[in-house]
Amino acid sequence: MYNECPKRYYYTYIEKIEIDQPQSIRDDGIIIHDILSTIVETEDLNESIKLTIKNLGKQYPYDDIVENGETVREWLLKADRFPYGVIGSELWINYEIGKYHIAGRIDRLDKISDEVYRIVDYKAGNFEYKTVEKSLQFDMYSAGIFSMYPEVSDLEIVYENILYGTSAVGTVSRTELSNLLERIKTYLDIIEQDEEYNERVDYHCATCEFKGICPAFKNWLKIDGKVVDDELELGRIFLEYRTKAKY
Repeated sequence: MYNECPKRYYYTYIEKIEIDQPQSIRDDGIIIHDILSTIVETEDLNESIKLTIKNLGKQYPYDDIVENGETVREWLLKADRFPYGVIGSELWINYEIGKYHIAGRIDRLDKISDEVYRIVDYKAGNFEYKTVEKSLQFDMYSAGIFSMYPEVSDLEIVYENILYGTSAVGTVSRTELSNLLERIKTYLDIIEQDEEYNERVDYHCATCEFKGICPAFKNWLKIDGKVVDDELELGRIFLEYRTKAKY
């Protein structure tokens, strides 16, 4: 979150501001992730949709869950990637780097062979990832699996683009672990030393829960002199911005 916007990180973890949000385009991702996590248990999409209705039925309309279930069905048919060799889904990672405790959750971890595992990250948005960029998320996931599974020598990192039925693949070796840990520590040091938490206005603002109180956002995006506050319109504008900027 800090990498996307220090101000959002500040509101969330320093000020601990809680804001009730209306249903948004991000909710499709929540529903899709829940369906995909239950597939690992059921190995049956229809049963997974039923479980997601049970899990999320009080938060989201029935029709929205079913519609997102059909999106997952189309992805499975196009991509032919029904999970197998799965070690876990929604898998927690926990490890230490000096004084820092790292915890996070991986969408899915597969076993390719005794020494090679695959980290799967589901991408449910409208942007198609064509490459797996080296990022803080990439480093933290990789270091976590290397730390927790000493038998693993190499990792595949896969971004599964649910709406497109495509995937992007990156690789990392255990020989890179010391560099991964150093990059993560350096980044965490930067966060700890930050006293400003400045805003970063970009496409993430479209679904940010704090855009109503963020001082930078309200005065930034205007069309014909009027501030745009419709979330779907913001999503379209920022998606166009993101594509042109080649994010």
